[in-house]
Amino acid sequence: MLEEIDRLSPSAAEDLVLPVRIIVPSRSLRHHLIRTIARRRGGVAGLQVQTLFGLAMELLAGGDVPSPRGDAGFEVLVRRLAAAQPSLHSTLGELVDGYDAVIGAVRDLLDAGFQPGNEEGVIERLDEVADEVAPERVERAQALVRLATEVLEQTEELSVWRSTQALQIAEDRIHAMGAEALPARAFLVHGFADVTGVAADLLLASFGFTVAW
Repeated sequence: MLEEIDRLSPSAAEDLVLPVRIIVPSRSLRHHLIRTIARRRGGVAGLQVQTLFGLAMELLAGGDVPSPRGDAGFEVLVRRLAAAQPSLHSTLGELVDGYDAVIGAVRDLLDAGFQPGNEEGVIERLDEVADEVAPERVERAQALVRLATEVLEQTEELSVWRSTQALQIAEDRIHAMGAEALPARAFLVHGFADVTGVAADLLLASFGFTVAW
């Protein structure tokens, strides 16, 4: 990464018009990378190091989309809606923090890019494996899919955005704005061990409007 930064360092004034963007997965890595670059080169003009979430917030800035409010409201909403699903309530309703497992499952679905339009296809696929899995497990899985759809619909109504949903909205903004969405001379990605489907979609959409990566 440091060698690539050296290679992309501005050699003329026009190189400073567009930044070299480096996208990292966390604030701690962002701070570490900035310190490392500063020790190696001192100040570097035309370089922008930001987290993927920071990139999403840049894309959403100035729009009509409220900023994410964290997971607190999301978790309350999942618990309330899960209690209305008979197959989930009968299994988890009497347990202390029984719906925590549901929260994790719904979060995983949304992070993978699940959308309400996927509900019918996923439920049909679960029906196809009904002969191989205990019926109550299939029923609970289908309830989770329906629950994920309800959560998405209500988060939009209540503006209870999670960071993952902000990534999805940011991706939509890139496609709507085109090349003006992310001005950059080059686009570098550093430090990602793995990414969710939603994060990968935003990264790939970002690549499409940069000169190099």
